[in-house]
Amino acid sequence: MVRFTTQTFCWDRAKPQFAIQTDFPNLSELSRKIEVLKAEASRGSP
Repeated sequence: MVRFTTQTFCWDRAKPQFAIQTDFPNLSELSRKIEVLKAEASRGSP
């Protein structure tokens, strides 16, 4: 499982196709994970 950090997000945005192909073959899964991470960040989860 990929551990997300601020650096990971910057790298994913820089190379979205590569990130999606290697980490998230299913684009819907990628979108879902991002929404969960946004919700956790807004709550201040570690």
